[in-house]
Amino acid sequence: MSFLCIPVQWQSIILASYIANVLHHRCMLQRGKLDTDRTVLKIGSVRLPVVEAVRPELVPARLSGAAVHPSSNEVLAHLKWLLQKEILGQDVFLMGVPGSLRSDIVLQYLELCNREYEYLAVTRDTTEADIKQRREIRGGTAFYSDLCAVRAALHGRVLVLDGVEKAERNVLPILNNLLENREMQLEDGRFLMRHEKFDKLTNVRFLCSIVHIMRLLQNRCRISTVDFQSDSCLNYTADQLRAMGIERVSERFRIIALGLPVPRFVGNSLDPPLRSRFQCRTVPEPTFESTRRLCSELATNVSSHSVNDLVSMIYAINSQSELGISRVSMELIPRVMRIWNTCPSYSPEDMFNLMYPCKSIFKEHQVKLVNDFIAKFISEKTSSVPSCIRTVKTVEGTVGKVAISIEKAQEHRTFTTDVTGSTSSENRGFVPTPQYETLLTNLAIAHSQGDFALIGAKGAGKTKVIGELAARLGFTTETIVLYQNQGY
Repeated sequence: MSFLCIPVQWQSIILASYIANVLHHRCMLQRGKLDTDRTVLKIGSVRLPVVEAVRPELVPARLSGAAVHPSSNEVLAHLKWLLQKEILGQDVFLMGVPGSLRSDIVLQYLELCNREYEYLAVTRDTTEADIKQRREIRGGTAFYSDLCAVRAALHGRVLVLDGVEKAERNVLPILNNLLENREMQLEDGRFLMRHEKFDKLTNVRFLCSIVHIMRLLQNRCRISTVDFQSDSCLNYTADQLRAMGIERVSERFRIIALGLPVPRFVGNSLDPPLRSRFQCRTVPEPTFESTRRLCSELATNVSSHSVNDLVSMIYAINSQSELGISRVSMELIPRVMRIWNTCPSYSPEDMFNLMYPCKSIFKEHQVKLVNDFIAKFISEKTSSVPSCIRTVKTVEGTVGKVAISIEKAQEHRTFTTDVTGSTSSENRGFVPTPQYETLLTNLAIAHSQGDFALIGAKGAGKTKVIGELAARLGFTTETIVLYQNQGY
């Protein structure tokens, strides 16, 4: 057994340093700078203290369980991994299939950790001026304004880069030095410096104490090979460094990138130097069993056999990527199940057509492939029974909410939806037919669960149908004509 022997002449110095640290710690406690009763986030065996946000409006709110299943062990595994990388101080890259699952997990993680964040949706048109600084003119004066990456680095926020596979090759490499060394040269002449280097320049007390201890050791131990000068203790303050154009990068600054695997999906692959800066993790879509369980909980009025048929067909289509047809969005499943629970008389094929309008967007051979899947997985055929809206009444005691009563196959159902105005009874020149009444009923049900898209040929009456739906339910419309070369 070996022991570390400390010379007698060093013991007084070490004891004095220890006493100084204890007194400094107590002083910090008395000033309230160290909070021993902070909230701690714990996932499994991983623990992280939750720090109070300086700007709470930049922290995601009420996102827990909104788009991901709150009791899913898969989501908890991703959250735990993100928590581990936060403790290690590493930047992460989440890769997965198209959809909002990755961003939902990140936002839920930021909410749990009470972290502020900056968001950048990367597109093909994203340039360096959208990431670092932008030249602006205000009041006749030109100046540089900090953008998302610079703001996140200075204030210790999380920079979320969504859609990195869309960026051109010469755009994201400007973040290489910020990722690796936490340093960046800005257009206005300032320089972002890593927090450790910045603190060494400003921690005068620490540098002077080290010089003083080394001088004592030099005198007592007669060390003559080291020469200490009085100017070793640099007298820099944080304000002086900022006046010289040096800014401190916060130690809490992190980058979370979201992207798709290329070449399976369309996009540009990351450069190897940039890719090596991240800790990567694949976020697969939810398993079949977890999705089936979630659908059964949301659609309690629908038979489990019908729910199982629809979920099985969705997973079968998504697993056949070589067929050349689009994936079925998994984010639509919860909304479709709520609609199905409102009107259980719909068949699985009706609900599939509601979330996957293949006949309107696919070519003939692709539609045939989808019909083969429907014939293989769905035994219950779609019904041609028309439906209609019977009554629309304002819910008592509420503002902007109406109760809609519909009828289909002699079955009456009532649901509520949010509106912004009042119903209109004036003559609008709309001729009701069974086909359009069924369409209006389906649109009213879809509107109760959020946004929807009405697809049809040119001149089919889409604007007229939306105007009739708005008049019956009591909300206002505003038309925006879109074209190919439209800008922001």
